[in-house]
Amino acid sequence: MKKIGIIGGGASGIMLSASLIENGFDGKITIFEKNNRLGSKVLISGGGRCNITTGITNKKEFISKYPRGQKFVKYYYGKFGPTKVYERFQKQGIELKIEKDMRVFPKSNSSNDVLNIFYKIFEKNNVDIKYQTVVNNITKTGNIFKVYTQNKIFEFDKIIISTGGNAYSHTGSSGDGYSFAKNFGHKITKLGPSLNSFKTKQDFTSISGISFQDGYFKYNGKNIYGSILFTHFGITGPATFILSSNSSFEKITEKTPLKVKFIANKNYDYIFLEKYILENIEKFPRKYIKNILYKLYPNKFVDLILSFLGIESEKRACYLSKDKRKLISNNFGNGFEIDLISRKAGDEFVTAGGIELGQVDINTLESKLISGLYFVGEILDVDGYTGGFNLRWCWASAYCLGKSKKLGE
Repeated sequence: MKKIGIIGGGASGIMLSASLIENGFDGKITIFEKNNRLGSKVLISGGGRCNITTGITNKKEFISKYPRGQKFVKYYYGKFGPTKVYERFQKQGIELKIEKDMRVFPKSNSSNDVLNIFYKIFEKNNVDIKYQTVVNNITKTGNIFKVYTQNKIFEFDKIIISTGGNAYSHTGSSGDGYSFAKNFGHKITKLGPSLNSFKTKQDFTSISGISFQDGYFKYNGKNIYGSILFTHFGITGPATFILSSNSSFEKITEKTPLKVKFIANKNYDYIFLEKYILENIEKFPRKYIKNILYKLYPNKFVDLILSFLGIESEKRACYLSKDKRKLISNNFGNGFEIDLISRKAGDEFVTAGGIELGQVDINTLESKLISGLYFVGEILDVDGYTGGFNLRWCWASAYCLGKSKKLGE
């Protein structure tokens, strides 16, 4: 009887096991999981609702959502794209919904419903799950892999490492998989946190809770669009997560902050604001400058930015100097500079970087260095933006590996 060992019972590990069973594997499957249950990160994804996949099906747009690993993403798009992911979970009994931002969730808004599908499959097919079991080492002698745990040594014909990255350590993601891969001679690319919030040098407490749906960031020559939320510590929200993904490898400290520009509304650029303010000065010269800007932006935001610029908010428009007017137009229209001084601890949900893709067979996900050793999901140098892209990659890579004839040999 063929024996397959899966290191890690997260999204990739459980999808791989289910796919193996669905595709007729008649050997023994053993999952090694540090926690007392499977899918810890699946449970907390999407705020506990499980952002299963994305509703974006345009291939070019879809692939653009992955800053790293696009070659692998493109290859597996055709094999198990977002539409196929959607259909699979629907067939398994999970009613899904596509929200306005194209994220896909269970209609029940419960990640437990997603996990229960896998539990039922495993119970019915006697998958051996080693809960609360830490794997200390993996070796290979001849054609046999040995998995060393705290209490026992297990032998397998094939090993799949699906341990995820090193983000969200409280879910068991501690980077062990990288160590196992290194021991077998694999190279690990530079690692960094992704999809995190930021602490800022500027104090945004007075506008905490205010979000900007039409705002964007300017960073490294890119415009990063999406909802942006200000908090008591700094910034968060979808656009912030994309910003973090693009700056994963930047060193950020109070002494060396990451500087980005924030534009509150993409429809109001410098030229528009210059014209708008001048027209209002002409029509309403006695108006306070803050009241002119209140028509475009949230009141508290206007007050705060004007204070940062050293401009009296209750200054009459007619007394506003040309330099001050241009300062307002520039900071509101071209962007107000924000200093990011740290990543919000514990918020990083995905690890950027991973096992060098050149050492992994794109067709089979088997190591090019060690026969019988495979990698799936986040441990590879593939990661995407927020919105279901990372979980979909885990599902896709694992599902396709489970269909592989070579793995089941």
